[in-house]
Amino acid sequence: MNKLILVALVLLYSASSHTKEIKDEELEGKWIVTTINDKNTRSDNEIWEFGRNTVRISINGKAETPEPYTLLGNTVYIADIKVEVLEISDTTMKATESNSNYVLERIK
Repeated sequence: MNKLILVALVLLYSASSHTKEIKDEELEGKWIVTTINDKNTRSDNEIWEFGRNTVRISINGKAETPEPYTLLGNTVYIADIKVEVLEISDTTMKATESNSNYVLERIK
C-alpha cells in the first residue's frame, strides 16, 4: 500500500512540474514567430499581439481583427484554437498548437 501511495505521489509531482501556470501579464506585448516546426519563418513577419484579453495576429503587415482569448493554466484558447505555452520568459515563448511547434521572440 505504501508503494502505491509513493508511486501516485511521484506521478502527481512529475505531471505538475511539466505544466507552468502563466499569467496574462506574461503574454502581453508583441511577439514575432521565428520558427515553426524548426523552420525559420521570420521572413513571414507573423506577429502575435496580446493585450487586454485579446490577441491580434498579423502576417506581413496584414492584421486580423482582434480575437478574445481565455487563459487557463498554460493553455491559451482563441476561438476554436488551443495553444499550449510550453515555456515563456521576458524574451522568448515556446508553444504548440495542433501539430505545430512555435518559437516566438518578444518585440521591444
